[in-house]
Amino acid sequence: MKRSLALLLAAADAVLAALLGLALPLVAAATVWAARGLPAGGGDLTLRFAADTWLLSLGGALSVTLDEATAVGLGASGPVAFTLAIAPMGLTLLTVVVARRGARRAAAAGIARDGVIVSTILFAVIAGVVSAMTAMPAVTPILWRSVLGAALVYGIPATIAAVRPHLAEFGDEHPLLALSAHVAKGMAAGLLISSALVLGAGLIAGMGRVLSVFQSMHLDPMGAVVAGFSQLAMLPNFLVWALAWSTGPGVEIGQGASATMLGTNLGPLPLVPLFGVIPEGTAPWLLAAAVVPFLGTTLGSHSIRFGEDSFAPGRMRAGAAVIASLVLALVAGLLVLLAAGPVGPERLAWIGPSPLWTMLAVFGFALVGGLVGVFLPRGFLLGEVHDEEGVDDVALRRTVREAQDEEADDVDDERDEDAAEEQPRRRSWFGRRRRAADASNDTASDDDPDEDELDDEDVAEDEIDPEQEAWDAWVAEAEAEEAARERANEAEPEDVDETPDTSIRHRFARRRDESMGRTAGGLKRAIQRDDEPDIYADIDLDD
Repeated sequence: MKRSLALLLAAADAVLAALLGLALPLVAAATVWAARGLPAGGGDLTLRFAADTWLLSLGGALSVTLDEATAVGLGASGPVAFTLAIAPMGLTLLTVVVARRGARRAAAAGIARDGVIVSTILFAVIAGVVSAMTAMPAVTPILWRSVLGAALVYGIPATIAAVRPHLAEFGDEHPLLALSAHVAKGMAAGLLISSALVLGAGLIAGMGRVLSVFQSMHLDPMGAVVAGFSQLAMLPNFLVWALAWSTGPGVEIGQGASATMLGTNLGPLPLVPLFGVIPEGTAPWLLAAAVVPFLGTTLGSHSIRFGEDSFAPGRMRAGAAVIASLVLALVAGLLVLLAAGPVGPERLAWIGPSPLWTMLAVFGFALVGGLVGVFLPRGFLLGEVHDEEGVDDVALRRTVREAQDEEADDVDDERDEDAAEEQPRRRSWFGRRRRAADASNDTASDDDPDEDELDDEDVAEDEIDPEQEAWDAWVAEAEAEEAARERANEAEPEDVDETPDTSIRHRFARRRDESMGRTAGGLKRAIQRDDEPDIYADIDLDD
């Protein structure tokens, strides 16, 4: 693909992300406008609503000023000015998905860096233009926050997606960071699932309160549909709130009102149906919810114990858990900044969790759960049972490969003695026989063969193989039987029996095949787990 065409596609992805972010709130607002009979001036308000909602999803903020008449109608004593800065994170996720898609395509075209830079700048420019065009005295988007938020929301996921193909090489050079990334991904998935479980339990328990809020809004069918979609756009926000609630800091619902596991103290709330999931009163059993994120981080970090990272040193695993906990705490703080913020004057100056306390709580849960997870034995949580010696399968494979390499290479006597002391005494008979043969060859090649002659009486008793002794005795017996049979055939040649071939050569080959089959089968059992498929079925192990 030509460079110019690839850059054009990267710019098109930025435009597509902006159009999708504007289209969804525009369709919702236009539906309500059409359901009310298309009143005059509604089209302009519809466009402004869609633009302001999209800018809020990028981390922007709106400066709202209510004149005296409007403020008095709402119960205030005079003009009111406040800032609205809470992002509907459902639209934010849409922008993130499109940004990652465009970055991957740019990386495939070989222009990862330039593609990300061009698309991010264009997306930020579009946000700035929309912010400037939709400004009005009552509601004015804050320009710098719109541009900066758009650049971060689009640029960060695009950059991560662009550099991801190169992370494998980076991980080879920095194994600690690679292991930390694996642990962080596992714990992030665990925290996400735990937050979803807590929020789902709250929805089930508070469904009656949610429906009562819907009914109190007195919406027509079309308005109810639009309100439902707006709650879906805010659903990721409530996932972040559930994380803060289950880890301890809780959620602030205006000045002097909060909801934590220790109890709920609420005042008048905005008419938001999902606020019905907040539990009422105080219940000691709610403290059990803290177990959910702990289990999430423990299971997530324990996932590395099922791959090659399972055999990383303990110090490296502990360091990876600490680094992953710091990363998750930072990400949790950034998510809280998007999921919470001011929505009105005075007591509504902040709604949502505290970024600082949420970061500290997530770091604590991730650190404790991560350390527990990375040091749990392999398969402990799934009930896998190991053998009595506790030898891991991969470690056993490595031992077998080392033994094979030692038998295949010409090594000196000192190295063989060290290997015999370190390795388990499971070497096959032909390995010990070959080692003795190598020692004999080295002795025969010396200048004074009489001085260094190998003496069988000096061999340690533990080096004598009983199987080899039985083999030699059987060969001697078979040779004697064969000699007697040949003498009998020479004496009576007419009495030749048509029995199967029982010559010493045939019997030797059969005994050799049986012995080699046992040896190959032992090696097969050493490197193959019971629950693995038999990948050696079509392989002649004797060859």
